[in-house]
Amino acid sequence: MISSRFLASKLQSPDDLFPRGRIAVIGAGISGAAAAWLLSDRHDVVLYEQDQRIGGHANTLDVSMDGREQPVDTGFIVFNDHNYPHFTALLDHLRVASQPSDMSFAVSLDNGRMEYSGQGLSGLFAQRRNLLRPGHWRMLMDIVQFYRQIIAFSQSHDLSHMTLHDLLVRFGCSAGLTRGHILPMAAAIWSTPIEQVLDFPAASFVRFFENHGLFKLRNRPRWRTIAGGSRVYVAALNAAFKGETRKGARVLNIARSEDGIWVKAEAAPLNAMTVPCWPAMPIRLWR
Repeated sequence: MISSRFLASKLQSPDDLFPRGRIAVIGAGISGAAAAWLLSDRHDVVLYEQDQRIGGHANTLDVSMDGREQPVDTGFIVFNDHNYPHFTALLDHLRVASQPSDMSFAVSLDNGRMEYSGQGLSGLFAQRRNLLRPGHWRMLMDIVQFYRQIIAFSQSHDLSHMTLHDLLVRFGCSAGLTRGHILPMAAAIWSTPIEQVLDFPAASFVRFFENHGLFKLRNRPRWRTIAGGSRVYVAALNAAFKGETRKGARVLNIARSEDGIWVKAEAAPLNAMTVPCWPAMPIRLWR
């Protein structure tokens, strides 16, 4: 676990380098909420959010299961120490508890005619008839070959202009491997319809899988989830935030003057601003 001292070292900057000022943060998703919290220790910060809830994709719903309420995250779900060191440090600093997650993966195709999961042999052959299906055995062998060879393949080929479809064709993936494993996993990770995931950039696909240890057959990263749902750490950030939060405050216009940066409906000029939103949004707002 990374200590809060590590996180604090990232926050400190000399006051003479960036003197205290008024700063607007537009968008209270987790990036905006975290930026506002970090800045509010040394600056006067106003956090704008057009919705009535902060957190953005970090959202938790309560679902009734067997007579009790179960928190279910609808956006952000899991993390691990290796790939998310700063986020891990943030949770440590805020004293937000996490717990292990099994990160299981399962596939059901053709209305249940073909099903399996990655939970050991019992999962791979959850349908016992697959023990007698040559196509199922071939898919499993193709998975092993793909995982063992794809990184070397990507290093010897230029993926910069390839789609996932191009990569699968160039590698020579079988139809069983493509339809039964790669496309369902990619579609699940990026919440994309299978019909569209073939257009995903090949380089991004390989980089994500490699960075997150998904090409490993063993010793994969140990994934964790927030105890109580992601709303717990959003609430902790909000409680530690020393500035002002304006919910239901849609920003229509941003302008710069000799006095500073102006956000419409803001009564005083700002020294700086951060817009942790989709890339096109700041362009639409700036005037």
